[in-house]
Amino acid sequence: MRKDARVEAMSSSRNQALAAGVAFVVLAAAPQLAGDGQGGTTGGADAKGAKGTLTVELEGGQGDDGSPYRLPVDGPGPAPTETAEATLRDASGRHTGEVAPVDDCGNAVARTAFDRGETPWCLELRSIDAGHELTGTVAADGNELALTVRRRDGFWGPPLGVLVGGLLAGLAAATVPPWLRGRVRPLVLERLLDANEAADAAEQVTGLREWAEDRVAEGDDQDAVIEKVDWVVEHGPALARRVRSRLDRELAPMAPEDQHPLVSASRAQAATPTHEVGDFYDEDARVPHPAQQLAEALPRLTAIRAELDGQERALDGIAPSPEKTTAGKRLGATQAKLDGVATPAELEGMGSHLDALKDAMHEARAAAERRRIGPVSAGLEAADSVPWAPRGAVLSGIVTPTTVAGRRGQAIVMTVLVALVALAFASVTLYHAGYHAKPLFHSWGDYLELFSAAAAAGAAGTLLTLIGYWRPGSSADAA
Repeated sequence: MRKDARVEAMSSSRNQALAAGVAFVVLAAAPQLAGDGQGGTTGGADAKGAKGTLTVELEGGQGDDGSPYRLPVDGPGPAPTETAEATLRDASGRHTGEVAPVDDCGNAVARTAFDRGETPWCLELRSIDAGHELTGTVAADGNELALTVRRRDGFWGPPLGVLVGGLLAGLAAATVPPWLRGRVRPLVLERLLDANEAADAAEQVTGLREWAEDRVAEGDDQDAVIEKVDWVVEHGPALARRVRSRLDRELAPMAPEDQHPLVSASRAQAATPTHEVGDFYDEDARVPHPAQQLAEALPRLTAIRAELDGQERALDGIAPSPEKTTAGKRLGATQAKLDGVATPAELEGMGSHLDALKDAMHEARAAAERRRIGPVSAGLEAADSVPWAPRGAVLSGIVTPTTVAGRRGQAIVMTVLVALVALAFASVTLYHAGYHAKPLFHSWGDYLELFSAAAAAGAAGTLLTLIGYWRPGSSADAA
């Protein structure tokens, strides 16, 4: 009996403790359950105190006085009434807009601004100043919606015009008025000619102005004339001094009493301190400097003299014959021709005379040999060797049009395609960088930045082209 009483007492104590624990849990949860019944920040249709945020980006006429923008939102409670109309303003307070509840937003897709939204709200945005970020709050039955509204100008209007204008400005290098180039390039030529005439006598090239003016008057390309004049002014005198120094070295072995016309001309050229345009250019092409031609001719003169002396000694050792007499006359004529040579060009013409002399000497030796050994049986003569020449080489490469018209058409098509691709790439890049990334695009600064970015696409080429007009080299190479 005592044991049963003790078991019953212990069971009663456990039940009392469990009941106390359940009561504590119920009491602790009671405030929360009560709150759920009244509505919380994320409650259902009857919730109160919910706070939502929403950012709206408008473009073009959306949200202005003539075209209000209707904004559907899934709200957490009853929709705002007319008394919930609010003013939106920017941080400075100088730019404002209005937001007001309306009855119907049509079929527009509702925005999600609250964690739980089951009641359709319809708000109308109007009088929104473009180019500014406006903020404000719409309240309804204890729920609040914080709005941020941004409006920018529509792209298919002034922004597009500014972008195209910037691209055209950037491509101005291709459309620079011809009169600008026609006025700049003569100034460059005049500057070079003036610099030449102002130089010391040792650095001045006489006749350069007349030569340049004649070339331009006869229709030569002005850029080509400028390039040649610039080369003469910058490098001509220094080149002349170098080749005259070389000519001095070639004259050193010549005897002082040597009065050969070519030697005398070389001495005169080596001692000349001045320069003439004809030393560098004929009518339109570069020519070797006279000192350079003479320096290359003197060793040739010495070699021909030695060759004639050797032929004369060889002729003395050949037995008398009509062929020897002919060879002697040929030797005398060749020597006389050499003594009259006055220019490097005439010296080059000595080759045919030397060949004729060699043939005459060969006949004289052959005649002397025939007389020495008597008649012999005729034998087979060696066949003349026929020099071998290749038939030609097979050209390989990319197939191109064979006519001038075909090549011109191909060049035009490729140029247009490359230009279109470049312009398309630049336009898309500028749209994204200068317009799309700016939800408040409206101010003059925004337009100026878009224009500047577009112009910068071709500014480098424009600058190089304009500067190139002032360079002595051809403007095409300068650009």
